[in-house]
Amino acid sequence: MTNEHHTTVGIVNNMQIDDILANASVLINGERQESYGEIENSWQRIGIIWGALLDIEPIEPHLVGIMLAGMKLSRVVTDPTHEDNFIDGAAYIAGAGAIATEA
Repeated sequence: MTNEHHTTVGIVNNMQIDDILANASVLINGERQESYGEIENSWQRIGIIWGALLDIEPIEPHLVGIMLAGMKLSRVVTDPTHEDNFIDGAAYIAGAGAIATEA
């Protein structure tokens, strides 16, 4: 089954894959950046704090993003209909990928 723009594959409560990715991009480049600053700087601070709490070296920023995505995966298992988990998870993975592949 298809509509004129999308197949039904990837629908989460009527959200298309493109919708999830677009919302993730808006979050990571807009609302969250305004609230918490540049993602790499924010995740670097988080990595320093997590490392101190665990009595280890600071956690690299891209790994912080992967760990945050893991948290969202855990939440998806609990409630696969909560769209926020998919949007945030996509944003965390995208941010981790951008940081990890920086030149």
